[in-house]
Amino acid sequence: MTDIKYRYKATPKSEQETVIIFDRELNQWTITTDVPTHITKYGKVVDPEKSHFYKDSNDRVVYLSGVFPEDVNVSVRGKRKMTDEQRAQAAERMRTINNQKKKKIQENV
Repeated sequence: MTDIKYRYKATPKSEQETVIIFDRELNQWTITTDVPTHITKYGKVVDPEKSHFYKDSNDRVVYLSGVFPEDVNVSVRGKRKMTDEQRAQAAERMRTINNQKKKKIQENV
């Protein structure tokens, strides 16, 4: 079961960090982060049985300490650089996909 703890304060932006460590002996990746976007992204991937989420008084998760499941491979890559034309094409593809999803939802209602 995921451990949720309350009454923690959000870290100031200038002090926020994410640390991902691989323990060779245990053969596992661990993460600690107080960066909101990383909490959202990695909170969906960590093993709920071995993770702790810390919340503030407004019920927002402000800190994550967790372990990735064995079948997760951690990798880091740079941001994709796109030209204006590529960005426009990607936006059009997303618009088409979103419209298809909306139609499908409306058909099921």
